[in-house]
Parts: sequence; C-alpha cells; structure tokens
Amino acid sequence: ALTPDEKVEFEEKLLRWRQVLLDEKENCEAALPVIEADPRLDPYYGSDHSFSHGADMIRKKLALLENEIGRYLPSLEAAIR
Repeated sequence: ALTPDEKVEFEEKLLRWRQVLLDEKENCEAALPVIEADPRLDPYYGSDHSFSHGADMIRKKLALLENEIGRYLPSLEAAIR
C-alpha cells in the first residue's frame, strides 16, 4: 500500500505521463498529413531504404500511444490504487 505522500507523487507523475503522451499524440496527428503530402520528408526515399515509409511509422506510433493512453495507464493506475 502506498503512503499518502506516495499517492500524491503517483498521481502527479501519472498526470504528467498522460499529458506527455497526449501531447505526443497531437504532434503525430499534426505530422501525418505533412509527411503524406511531401515525399521529401519520407525517410524511405532517403539513401537508406531500411526504414519504412514515414507515414506508416507515424501510424504505428499513434497505435502505440493509443494503447499507452487507453490501456496501459489505466491498468497501471488500477494496479497501484
């Protein structure tokens, strides 16, 4: 069980974590149409073709962020409380 001080610290860190993830999600959503519109930004077309298309990587990152925000953080919060 957490002490009262630990609970406060946990809540603060959880809130900050959620804010960072939501901010990153917003950044990815804003970047997606930009990279889709300009192939010069796509790392796939650079000299190293080992990368996936930039838009595909952003979509994968969005899926990871959705999982973190919608599943992982709530499960962590439930486990700690």
